[in-house]
Amino acid sequence: MRLKIGASIMSWIKNHKNLLINFTLLLASICLAILAAEFTLRLLLPKENQIMRSDPVISYVFLPNSSWGIDANGFRGFDQQSPGQPIIVTLGDSHTIGQLDDPGNAWPSFLADLTGQKTYNMGATGYGVAEYYYLLPQALAHQPKLIIIGFYLGNDIFNAYDIVYHKQSWDQFKNPQFVDEYPATTKSLESTKIFMKDLKDWLRNHLLSYKFLADRTRILREKLGLAKAKNIGVDDWSNNDPDVTLRYNEKAGIKTLFWPASRLRGVNYDDINIQEGYRLTKEFLLQIQEQANKESVNLLLALIPSKELAYLPEIDQLAQKNQYFKKVLVDESKIANGLMEFCQLNNINCMDMTSDLQVALQEGQKIYKETWDEHPTRVGYQAYAKSISDYLQQHPELLIKNLNPSE
Repeated sequence: MRLKIGASIMSWIKNHKNLLINFTLLLASICLAILAAEFTLRLLLPKENQIMRSDPVISYVFLPNSSWGIDANGFRGFDQQSPGQPIIVTLGDSHTIGQLDDPGNAWPSFLADLTGQKTYNMGATGYGVAEYYYLLPQALAHQPKLIIIGFYLGNDIFNAYDIVYHKQSWDQFKNPQFVDEYPATTKSLESTKIFMKDLKDWLRNHLLSYKFLADRTRILREKLGLAKAKNIGVDDWSNNDPDVTLRYNEKAGIKTLFWPASRLRGVNYDDINIQEGYRLTKEFLLQIQEQANKESVNLLLALIPSKELAYLPEIDQLAQKNQYFKKVLVDESKIANGLMEFCQLNNINCMDMTSDLQVALQEGQKIYKETWDEHPTRVGYQAYAKSISDYLQQHPELLIKNLNPSE
C-alpha cells in the first residue's frame, strides 16, 4: 500500500514538474522581494530613538539624558533644564509628561507660565498611582511646596491593579482574598478582535515591511470595507461593534472620534480588576498623603477626565444610543465622584477639571485631536493648566509650606 502511495506521489510530481518549478521560483521571488523591502526600509527610515528601559519594580524608566527633553534624572524636568529648587513637582502619566517630541507641550510647562512658579515634570507615559507612590521620595527630594498628581480617570485605576498583580515587589499591597482570575494588562485596553491576530502581531513586530504597508493602507482598507472602521469611524452611534470608533462632527471645530469600548475597559466598575484597582488607588493615595505631610509638602490630586466625559454636554443624546458609551459615562463619573468624596473624608486636596474642559469645548476650543487618540492638543494641555491654575488661585495656601505636618 505504501509503495503504491509513494509511486502515485512520484508520478504526480513528474507530471507537474513545471508547475512545481514555477511555484518554487514564485515563492523565492516573493521572499527575495520581502528581504529587499526590509533592507531598503531599514536603511531609509529613521531609527526609533531608544529612550526607555524596562524596570523590575515599575513598568519602565526613561534613560537619562535621552532625547525628547529627558534630563539627567530620567524625567522631562524643567523646560530649559534650568537649575534651582522647584516650587511645584508634578507626577502623572502620558497626560502629564505631554507630547514627547515637543518638550514644552505639557500642562506642567503651561502651569509654570500661568503661575510663575518653577515646575518640575516627573510624568511618564503609562504610569499610574503605584508609580506615583514609588517616585514620591524622588519628588520630595526636590523639597517643593506642592506636589500635583495628574490622575487620568481613563486608566489610572486599571494601572494600579495591573502593576501590583503583574510586577514583582508589590506583594504587600495585594489583597489575599482577591483572585486574579481574569488577568489583563495595559495592552488589553486597546486590543481588537482580529482574524489570526497572533500571527499578524508577530509579523508587525518582526517585519518592518509588513508594519509599513499595514499602517499606510489601513485607512484605504477601512474605506473599502476590508478592515473595521477604527481610524475613519462610523456615523451610526447605535453601532455596538467594540472594534469601531464613533464619529462626532456636528461642530466642525471640535470634531473627533471616540472608541468607547476601549475606554470602558479602563473604567468598567463591574470588572473585579477595576474594583481592586480602585481599592489600591485609595490605599496608595493615603500613603502618598502621609509621606507628603511628614515632609511638610502639600499635595493636590488633579482628576483628568477621559475625552468621552469631557464631551458629555455635546454628545449626551448620541451617547445614549451606544451601550459602551453610556456605561463609560456612568462608571467614570462614579469613580470620579467616589475619589472626590474619599479625598474630602481624608483631607486630601482634590480638584476635578471635567467641568472646565466641558466649558472649553462648548466655547469651541479644539482641545482634543480629531483621531480616536485620547490625548489633548496643545490647546488642551493649556486648558488642563488653566483649570489647575484657577484652583490654585482659589487655594493660595497650597503654594506655602505645610505648617501642620502629621506626626
